[in-house]
Formats: sequence, C-alpha cells, structure tokens
Amino acid sequence: MEAEVKALVSKNPSYQIWVTGHSLGGAMASLASTWLGYHNIAPRKNIILYTFGMPRVGNYKYALQHDELVKDSWRVVNDDDLVPHFPSVASLSVINGPYHHGVEAFYSEEAISVYSTHRECCGKPFNEDATCSFSEVTRSIDKHKNYFSIPVGTFWNTNCVPPSRMRREESMGDY
Repeated sequence: MEAEVKALVSKNPSYQIWVTGHSLGGAMASLASTWLGYHNIAPRKNIILYTFGMPRVGNYKYALQHDELVKDSWRVVNDDDLVPHFPSVASLSVINGPYHHGVEAFYSEEAISVYSTHRECCGKPFNEDATCSFSEVTRSIDKHKNYFSIPVGTFWNTNCVPPSRMRREESMGDY
C-alpha cells in the first residue's frame, strides 16, 4: 500500500490524507498517520487524523512524537464513552504508561450531530485534560456505540449515508 499512497501523493501533492477510525480502528489510524509522517510519505501539513472513541495508544513519548508528525490530530470523545479511558492510567506523572495524543474534541452530552456543542481540550497535563472526558466518573459502553446519532457498527450498511440525509431523501419521495 505504501507504493500506491506515494504514487497518489506524487500525482496530487496538495491533496490532504485523512486517516480515521473508531475504537481499535482509531488506534490503528493513529499508528498509520504517525507512520505516514515519520516516513515523509506526505507533507505533514497534509496529514489529518480524526478518531472516535479511540483507546490510548502509546506512552507519553509516543504522544509527543505523534503530535510532532501529525499536526492536525483530533480525538473525538462522546460524553462518558468508556473506551477512551483504556488502558487505564495509574498516574498522569508516569510517562511510560499509556497516554493520549492530539486534541480531544469532547462532547459532554451525547453528540447528536457534528454541530453539537463540544470543547477542544489540549490538556493540562499535556493531552490528558482533567477537565474533559478524563473528568467523567461514570462510563458507558452505550456512548461508544453511537457517534452523532449514528450506530457505528452498522453505519456501513447505509453506504455511509448519515441518518439525517436518509430521512430528508425519504421525505422527498419519488418525483
């Protein structure tokens, strides 16, 4: 796949590469975007990462390296989603333990659309912001299964058509 991506970037040097994933797919997207930046497959300014409900990937050192290589990195967390808090952190001062990277887009209430109110959390301490999802005491696997009112595990069945668009098209009928 490396050769194909290099060929596409060579043909379209200004194009952005968006890497995204949910849950374990988010962890894999994190590693893939870091790899793209580390190996200079594309200009770093063109690598964009969005993850949804991603568990912690790597330690503090990885988080620093990732943020250097992937300048546009977002971790979307839906309310009290359980998964972004694993593996658990014994202490935020332990740099060899699991640690988040990137900016957290925290939806403190269930996000029903991309326009729902959220906070961008850059971390105090770095990337593990104690005022965002890290502050949530109760955790729910239900919030992990739906992002923006879309059931993540079955979204592919709709050919990735958001529910609001499906409803709008259904109401238009056949003309």
